[in-house]
Amino acid sequence: MKNYVWIGLLLLGSMVGFTSCVYTPIKGYNGNSKIDPQYLDFWYRQQILPAYAGYLAQVRRLDEIAGELEKYPEKLVELKRQYEAAFLSLQDLIIFDQPYFVGELYGLYPVSARFPVNKAQLEDAVRNRYSAEALSERLDRGVLSPNALGYAALDYLLYSGRVDLTGETGREYLFFLPVLTRLLVKQAEVVYASYEKGGDNFVRNDDFSVGGSLNVVLNLLMSNFEAHIRTAKVGIPVGIYGVSVHQPEPMTVEAYYHGEGLSTRLLVRSVQAFQRFYDGYPYGDSSVKNGALSFATMLGEYLPPSKRTEILQKMEQMFTALHAELDKETTDLARLAATPEGTEKLKRVYVELQKVVGILKTEVVSALGLTVTYSDGEEGD
Repeated sequence: MKNYVWIGLLLLGSMVGFTSCVYTPIKGYNGNSKIDPQYLDFWYRQQILPAYAGYLAQVRRLDEIAGELEKYPEKLVELKRQYEAAFLSLQDLIIFDQPYFVGELYGLYPVSARFPVNKAQLEDAVRNRYSAEALSERLDRGVLSPNALGYAALDYLLYSGRVDLTGETGREYLFFLPVLTRLLVKQAEVVYASYEKGGDNFVRNDDFSVGGSLNVVLNLLMSNFEAHIRTAKVGIPVGIYGVSVHQPEPMTVEAYYHGEGLSTRLLVRSVQAFQRFYDGYPYGDSSVKNGALSFATMLGEYLPPSKRTEILQKMEQMFTALHAELDKETTDLARLAATPEGTEKLKRVYVELQKVVGILKTEVVSALGLTVTYSDGEEGD
């Protein structure tokens, strides 16, 4: 097995070979050469690392239940509930998603939560009774697509209705569920372990250079928000990709077979996670925020006075608009994308999500004298 895990929050700038929109200064607008390490310490130890610990706990519980199915088939109902809980928890760490290398893929989210499901490869894996180790090795060699496994495979097996998990013909699929959950645990454990040992270096790496933690965090926020929230959750299902317009693809939404609004809840949870990081809420604490060390406060301190108020107001206006569109929405994204009215709604959501990209990528990066270290492959950003 050949899984490569790099500490992305420390090394992303040097790992990514593509660079677009490069800004060369290495100091803040007023000559600051460093960010207050208290910001970095709070982000890392109270927001980022706990998000990974929270997800790891959820996916371990998922695996525990799956391992009991052979003896207690009635636990299938509990497994379905825990599938939702684990998948929702995964949304909390999208914006921090560490490069987790499997073959040519990187990132825990695209490796474990890529949709739509590859049914042919999933069926082949079940038929050959691959172990979690064998699946990991096949992923690494590029002969197995990640959407044949992970949450896409679980979604198909648990909710499509095309596999009778309670009947004799479905027993081989039932026994494959623990293989899928075990692989999710292994992936989460590897990423958490690398984060757990990287905190001190992250806090010490406090300058404004391309490899500084602030620059790396901002690039992770931008790249993951673009790829996994804006484009994957909304853009592709509704038929928008960069400046291009395509046919809507409702079947590409996450948790397609589950339905019942889960894909919408996943979108909302991911946006909430971004806002909670921005506002300074410690992970898991819904009531008390540390506004003094929030990402928003950092922007207020380090942005030039001529840009500060405008940028902060734009961010707040974007959050307000997203709340207005999504807070009371319960319809599944696939159903929304399949109707003219729903498509228009999702296009409005897409516009607001795109504003986040624009504010961070063109205004914040430039104003702070930082560097964009990735290319998203889309035109018009």
